[in-house]
Amino acid sequence: MTISDYIAELGSFPFEAETLGTLHYWQLLAKVRESLSRDTLLSEIPEGVHVRGPVYIGRGVELAPGAYIRPYSVILDNCVIGHGSEIKAAVLFPGAKVGSLCFVGDSVLGRGARIGSGTITANRRFDQGNVIVRGAAKDENVNSGRDYLGALLGDYARLGANCTTLPGTQIGSYTWVYPATKVGGLIPGGQHVYFENELTMRGGEAVELK
Repeated sequence: MTISDYIAELGSFPFEAETLGTLHYWQLLAKVRESLSRDTLLSEIPEGVHVRGPVYIGRGVELAPGAYIRPYSVILDNCVIGHGSEIKAAVLFPGAKVGSLCFVGDSVLGRGARIGSGTITANRRFDQGNVIVRGAAKDENVNSGRDYLGALLGDYARLGANCTTLPGTQIGSYTWVYPATKVGGLIPGGQHVYFENELTMRGGEAVELK
């Protein structure tokens, strides 16, 4: 599945937008590394935000204090990056929002995608091997050729607070992943994803701790 299966409008991308629809999302990240050689900052960088280039930051971007933008990140118009969040070599399409205390690494967020506070897009396997990206069928799985690869969120997909996505996760447009949920693999568009865990309570002593 290619970028155009997840992100409908690619014209806002600053580098060779006409060819992007045929790429996989890890190929889009590679194209950023090939094309981005200097900072392009179209929004004011507030005090307390750390930017280490080269990066591209579009117009109307809101960066909260403590945000850390690392090299080869592309943050397009009207995105929001929350307090203490780290963006590493990621692409955020217009209107994407990242809450506070998040890590978004080697990932692509579609137009209007939302990531809740405390969420992590894990971008490396424990064994440090290449990330395998799941296809619709088992024989369609693809070796990305990358040992660092995070998630792809389609347009208006949402991750609730304190979620974790495993390396190579693909989430379709308009899918909601509920808070504190771990997901991986391929999740179609238009889904609500959550674990039905039962809350357990038992009696306990009244203890005043030091």
